[in-house]
Amino acid sequence: MVMFAADEITLSAPDHPALVIDLMERRDPFRCVTSELWAVDNNLNLANMDWEEFASAAEDGIFRGV
Repeated sequence: MVMFAADEITLSAPDHPALVIDLMERRDPFRCVTSELWAVDNNLNLANMDWEEFASAAEDGIFRGV
């Protein structure tokens, strides 16, 4: 289960990177630009990609797409 959270960084940074939090396995969170949240949500729910693939693609901790 994944939670997307908007915090001060999300609201003030240019790309509005939301915090992506793994509620089940408590892996390290990463950020995702809002325009790519759909990709993270859909691919994790369908098991097309896993958490590690998104987290490792997050440059400077922010996932901007593949």
